[in-house]
Amino acid sequence: MLLPSPFVLTSSLIASTLALSSINFTNLTTLTFDHLHPPPFGPALYPPPTPYKHLSFTGFSALDPRSRSLENLISPMDHNCAVSLPNALLGARVGGDGGMKAAFEISANGTGAEGVNEKGMGVEGRNPTSFDLLGMMVKPLAAPGGKEEIRLGVRGWKGNGEKKAQGAESVEWHVDFPVGYHLMLNATLPMEFVGLARVEMWADYGPQGLDWEFCVDDLRVRYNAGGDDEDGREDDIERNGLEL
Repeated sequence: MLLPSPFVLTSSLIASTLALSSINFTNLTTLTFDHLHPPPFGPALYPPPTPYKHLSFTGFSALDPRSRSLENLISPMDHNCAVSLPNALLGARVGGDGGMKAAFEISANGTGAEGVNEKGMGVEGRNPTSFDLLGMMVKPLAAPGGKEEIRLGVRGWKGNGEKKAQGAESVEWHVDFPVGYHLMLNATLPMEFVGLARVEMWADYGPQGLDWEFCVDDLRVRYNAGGDDEDGREDDIERNGLEL
């Protein structure tokens, strides 16, 4: 039986993750995807509703990794994809190698049936125009046969209720996973992931950057009624006695 491999992280990333993981941010909403259900007689992998809790998802499928209908497709070592049971999201490029990265973006169509007036949104019942991405549980799916690492990347595009435009400001973060099956990584993203209109995610394997599937759960976001809310996030840190 394979044991989960240790993560290869830089010392600065470890330090920032440990420091920020102890902070209780206000107005925080965690998207668990756990009350979603596949359509009757439908596939075990299915797209989240659009919008889902103010966000529209592309390139992601909801799934219960422990479902018997997936037992020949997902290894038991990947049942931990769902941190909060039963569901998680499976992400990949649309169309495979070279295709559009999986993404989620602020929706202009309200919350949808799954996210009406949620506690902790901090937007006073209004539809948000941007969001802050604080963190998530994430890992690559399965284990490649070679010896190369899998690089998982997250890119956030700044905006205020609009899709990313040509030349829009963006911020990026990535982490490298060594060969083997993994535990879910509790990723806390840098402070710059605020005031976002869109986030792209991807996983690449090897020097050729082959598309690789990954799973996401417990997406931690904070919705804003205005634009960039970096000052509010800094205030949260100061109240907890930490310095930037």
